[in-house]
Amino acid sequence: MSYNLANLFPSLKLLTQKPLCNSDDYVFFNDNTDTWISIHKKDVSARDYLLLSTLLTEETYSSTSLTHTEENWLYYLEGDGPSLLSNEDQIRIIQLSLEANDSLEVDLKEAMQAFFDEQMIIIFSSERHVLLIERKTIHSYCDDDFNSFAAVLESDFYCKTRIYIGKFQCADSTYPSYYQQECNWFREGISEMPTKRIFTMESIFPLFLERAITPTMEHAMHQEIIVPIRKDLELLHTVCSFFENGFNGSITAEKLHIHRNTLNYRLTKFQELTGISARSFNGALVAYIAHLRFSK
Repeated sequence: MSYNLANLFPSLKLLTQKPLCNSDDYVFFNDNTDTWISIHKKDVSARDYLLLSTLLTEETYSSTSLTHTEENWLYYLEGDGPSLLSNEDQIRIIQLSLEANDSLEVDLKEAMQAFFDEQMIIIFSSERHVLLIERKTIHSYCDDDFNSFAAVLESDFYCKTRIYIGKFQCADSTYPSYYQQECNWFREGISEMPTKRIFTMESIFPLFLERAITPTMEHAMHQEIIVPIRKDLELLHTVCSFFENGFNGSITAEKLHIHRNTLNYRLTKFQELTGISARSFNGALVAYIAHLRFSK
């Protein structure tokens, strides 16, 4: 629906977090997609407003909990303000999507400040969406750091956390549009891979490959992969885990809670049934795409 509305309202912005209050814009929340829509008031007639407010939930944003610097960062990321750094400085944004029964903003922010160094800028853009803005230095946090942090939030606060790790880019006027693209990728990743905890551009990329599959190739994958293992679909799950963990048998076995010999047995059996080697990149990739396609 958002894309159809974009044809009607030239100023429409689709956002994955609640924007700052702007007296020139209407802001609506879409419950179906968990996104916000911002439209300049000059583009909205009285009839348009009545229709939009019926279909969507109009929202206002209270920025009392944000510092002046945090507000300026959000204005910049929304494309409505200048960068707070020089154009040569590189930043990346780590997005956190939180699922908790209660509002834990204060406690969670304290936990984040304790886990990360003081250079990490922490902004609660909404109650359930957090931005970690990291400036590129000699030391940068790795995927394992964020995985560990998500585990801490889940164990200590019973807060299910999904994280999108962005890529470092220059903090110039082009960065906000790149950031919005990362927001879109994050939203698609959560929707299509609900069990996944950590997302990156490369982890979401197979989704776009899967969507480009032709009917002929889909039929071939079904006949050559799904049909031979239809009585033991756990084999496909094992192959996908092996692929996601970089063909590392020890890590895969640990994450699947199985013995290394059991892993080898499953990979061998998959090859015997399908004729496809899960130990090769091409074989594992086609199995992974088949999993994305047919798990739906």
